[in-house]
Amino acid sequence: SPQMIGTFSVLKNLTLNHNRLSSLPEELCKLNKLETLHLNNNRLTYLPSGFGQLSALKTLSLSGNQFKSMPFQLCSLRQITMVDLSKNKIQKVPMRSEEH
Repeated sequence: SPQMIGTFSVLKNLTLNHNRLSSLPEELCKLNKLETLHLNNNRLTYLPSGFGQLSALKTLSLSGNQFKSMPFQLCSLRQITMVDLSKNKIQKVPMRSEEH
């Protein structure tokens, strides 16, 4: 079940590339030790609302998905050093004044 992912509380690296994921479970956001997350080549269009709670996340790969805009949750990731949003459908990168 998708809820099971939340039990891996010490997980640091997670790779789910080349699947058919169209959404991620909210429970993923409980993995507060997660540093690297690879979600390339899926069918994602959005991130869970609590995604910004991944306080240890440094590397996030979202290449080859269906994002039309930069996910706002990225603004909450204080440790992030690399984000890959290549091969998506992003039409606009939000300016600082547009953040809410």
